[in-house]
Amino acid sequence: MTLFALIAAPAVSQKTPFKREIDGLIRFFKHSAHKSQALGDGSCRCTAMVLAAMGNCHRLYSFPDDGPVVRNPLNFLITCRRANGSFGDAGGTDSVETTKWVLDAMRSLGPDSFEAEIAAGQKWLKSNGSEPSAFDALRIDKAGIESAAQSVGRGPIMAGGKPDMSATVGALLTLVRAQRQPQEQPWSAVQQKGFDFLFSKQDKGKFYVVVPVDKVGTTGKHYDVGLTGIGIASLLTKPKSKRTEKEQRAIDLGLAWIAQRQNDMGGFGRENINYTTCACVMAMAKANRAEFKENLQKAQRFIKALQSVESKGYEPSDRDYGSIGYGGDER
Repeated sequence: MTLFALIAAPAVSQKTPFKREIDGLIRFFKHSAHKSQALGDGSCRCTAMVLAAMGNCHRLYSFPDDGPVVRNPLNFLITCRRANGSFGDAGGTDSVETTKWVLDAMRSLGPDSFEAEIAAGQKWLKSNGSEPSAFDALRIDKAGIESAAQSVGRGPIMAGGKPDMSATVGALLTLVRAQRQPQEQPWSAVQQKGFDFLFSKQDKGKFYVVVPVDKVGTTGKHYDVGLTGIGIASLLTKPKSKRTEKEQRAIDLGLAWIAQRQNDMGGFGRENINYTTCACVMAMAKANRAEFKENLQKAQRFIKALQSVESKGYEPSDRDYGSIGYGGDER
């Protein structure tokens, strides 16, 4: 129970900022889409800005999982692609900024699906001496965040009796960027007590159980990748700014050890492979590091392949349709 209690603790005490405001604005842009499926003012750049906000906000919209809400405007962006890899409206002169926003949208919503477009766009931006991301370059301050939240409520900013698309998109991006800023996490004495206990159960980042190794009572450490996944995910709940160098070192070593134990199929462990793989995914995802992106993608494909769907002989009317077991073919 200690492991799961520690993992869950921060989620209970934190609140997602500006959730309602962002949801309301995305709903507005969805329902005010143009016939071309462009968003906002109907331009390539504005559509990309809204999509980049959707891909980076708390709901983490993605392609193709979220269907037409992202697919249709993304299809519009594809029509704005130029032969040199840049993006822009017909006759438009803001190709650099527009291309950066389109690539931000594609990277956040479906990097694998738009790999060729992203690569070509990045090459074009580099040839023009431009940084690759507009979203990451956004600068916000407390006053701007408060102004954006007050201006939108849960609907668009109005001007002259109609929505001001430019101001509304700017407010949306400000609030999403605020969500992405590191938030100071609470950390209690009780959490530290649980952390200290778990920390005593690892050896260079690897979590273990003590097991007998012979008939005369000799014991040894059995390092387990699934247990390490849960343990490291638990240790990662302590805010990085509050971790000691020793604690951070153990976390780094544990994450590296986990990643090295992924098999060619994308799974981890030998028994209860789905359970074990999900534990490892939890740790690597919580670390939020680019170095584990490929590991997570492989693990995701592995977990999806275990699901009880048509390819496994299941039908939508079956009770267990859509379920995922511990990793075997049985119930």
